[in-house]
Amino acid sequence: MWEKYVDSCKIENVQFTGFVENSKVPLYLKAADVLIMPYKTDQEIKIMDINTTSPLKLFEYMAAKKPIVSSDIPAISRTIAHEVDGLLAKPNDIQELTHFVELVLEDEQLANKIAENAYAKVQDYDWKNRCEKILQHLELIGGVQ
Repeated sequence: MWEKYVDSCKIENVQFTGFVENSKVPLYLKAADVLIMPYKTDQEIKIMDINTTSPLKLFEYMAAKKPIVSSDIPAISRTIAHEVDGLLAKPNDIQELTHFVELVLEDEQLANKIAENAYAKVQDYDWKNRCEKILQHLELIGGVQ
C-alpha cells in the first residue's frame, strides 16, 4: 500500500527495505537525520496502549544519538521532555509533526542538543539498570527475599 502511495505521489526520497535483521537496525537509525514516532489516537484499531506501553523503539532511538520527533502521548512523554530530549507534537497533528521535523533539519544546534540529551538519559534505561529497578521494587512490595 505504501509503495503504491509513494509511486502515485512521485515521492523520490523514500526507500522500502523490507525486513531488516535486528543486528542491522542500529545502522539504519544512525543513517537517519531525524527519527520520527508518529502516533494516531483518533483511530479505532489500537496497536498499543498509548498510556501504559513503554515502546522499546524509543530507547533504540535515544541510543542512536539522533534527534527524535514524536507524537506527545503518555508512553513517550514519561521519558522524553519536549525541547529537552526531543520534540513532541500534538497527537494527530501532522502539520506540527512536519514542522518539528523541518525544525531539527534546519537547526543543527537544536538537533544536536536534543539528541545528546536523549542519549545521556537513555543510559539510565539499559537492561541492567531496568532489572535492578524492578528487583528493588519487588523487594519493597515483598515479592523478593
